[in-house]
Amino acid sequence: MLRLEKGSSENLVSSNHFLRDNEPWEPMKQYDNGEDDLLGLIVINGNNNSFISNHISENIQKESIRPDTHIKPVVLHITGGVHNYIASNHMLVMTKDEEQQSNEKESDSCFGAQVNALLLKTKPMDAVLIRVDDTSWSNIILDSARENEADIDRSKNTFRAIPE
Repeated sequence: MLRLEKGSSENLVSSNHFLRDNEPWEPMKQYDNGEDDLLGLIVINGNNNSFISNHISENIQKESIRPDTHIKPVVLHITGGVHNYIASNHMLVMTKDEEQQSNEKESDSCFGAQVNALLLKTKPMDAVLIRVDDTSWSNIILDSARENEADIDRSKNTFRAIPE
């Protein structure tokens, strides 16, 4: 959804709403960006970038997770670089309630499909909210994930979890 490519430096990304959900309209369901869910919705590969006070909503069906439906999708992934600052982001990963999924109504119109998708009940899904690769260090990650939602080498990076 957002990539700060290798060499990106001193970018400020703040106060946005990032939304990823499955396409509900039948003629468009076959199209996606071709990326798997281990890459992350937000990918940072650079130095001294700030990602602050954003709202990230991922609302996906378990069967659409790639490369394997048993993986935990990644939301924010720092793949390289140093001294990035990630703070006070609200990240939600939800999936459709299985019981309601069987009662889902198909719509012939794009608008109707979007409305039906927004009205479905959802429940939380396990995910990796923040992943920092070993090739990145000296990052500061504050108040954006709980302990069990982060994959971070704490000897190389500063991390303060959201309290349980």
